[in-house]
Amino acid sequence: VVHEAIDGEGNNYAVKIVTKSVLTHEDVVGLMDEISILRELSHPNIIRLYDAFDEPLNYFLVTEMMSGGELFDRIVQKEALYKHHALLF
Repeated sequence: VVHEAIDGEGNNYAVKIVTKSVLTHEDVVGLMDEISILRELSHPNIIRLYDAFDEPLNYFLVTEMMSGGELFDRIVQKEALYKHHALLF
């Protein structure tokens, strides 16, 4: 689940909430890898991870707010993503 959050200065963020109870061990390993990789990256075409929190029931990932939906969903819907279309994202 992703929620919009606004800090005290009016900046918008996306907060992804991942429920621990539904994750397999492999899911947790994948999520930790994703967090580790995103912490290291700084590129205008890759979403920025500002922070991640490990709480008893959930993981919280605070990222840059993006609009337009999931790129993965668009690729699945079209069955292919050609380079000239990918450049638009």
